[in-house]
Amino acid sequence: MKHLNYKEMIPSKYVISKELLQEFHNFISTDMPPSRTGRPRSDHDPLIAGIYYLLKTGCQWDALPKCFGPAKTVYHRFRELVKANAFQKIWKSILMHYDRTKGLRLENQSIDSCHKKSPLGGDKTGMSPVDRKKLGSKLNLVVEEFGMPIGATIAGGNRHDTQLFIPLIDNLQHQIPQSKNHYLRTDKGFVSKKNRAEAIKRNFTPVMPLKKPKHKPRITKDKDPIRWVVERTFSWMNRFRRIYIRYDRLSKNFLGLVQFACLVIVFRKI
Repeated sequence: MKHLNYKEMIPSKYVISKELLQEFHNFISTDMPPSRTGRPRSDHDPLIAGIYYLLKTGCQWDALPKCFGPAKTVYHRFRELVKANAFQKIWKSILMHYDRTKGLRLENQSIDSCHKKSPLGGDKTGMSPVDRKKLGSKLNLVVEEFGMPIGATIAGGNRHDTQLFIPLIDNLQHQIPQSKNHYLRTDKGFVSKKNRAEAIKRNFTPVMPLKKPKHKPRITKDKDPIRWVVERTFSWMNRFRRIYIRYDRLSKNFLGLVQFACLVIVFRKI
């Protein structure tokens, strides 16, 4: 039986690039050595290409085209990559490469969150107050001045933004080196005295809007002319249909797909 070539059967916009595929090869060769016993591993290329196809199209695992191999094999390879924290490590490596070639503009960083429907439930989901108490998750992002995603976390849809601020900036410090006095811009949802103090403690300069005082007129202020880039990044991420609605019951699997989308966005700008 002739082996099916996914490059000939799948539209080019759903095919992972050779350069990005090489990044996965480099990681697998160093961090995921093959087992000395048991059956030899399947070829990496079609399996990783299948994960990329699923991320872009939003299809189910069982609906993957046969040219990528058995759907269960693709899913098990994805679980192995998630367990090895491959997507975050490759994302970090690509960010470092982007910083060397074009330079990350870390002087102004922006934070925001976006609600994602989660009809199948799972961990880190909750009844969303903005979607008629339907199950959902919050995707929290940090971007640099040009909109490159540099940090991401997942939380339940019923969690308030003030509770998500500290885990997000802690994740950011593990993701990319930070120097002192970088501006960290948020919207009103993240504003609290504790978050402001924790940002200063971590050598950030928080730029948070003023909340409306009780029994006083609303404070009118122009919108932040820099923070809009995070909204554009969310729009970029919605192009990956598997992220637009969360169908993964395990939050670590959904976070792996989010990290995969982030590293693709950065890689395309190099």
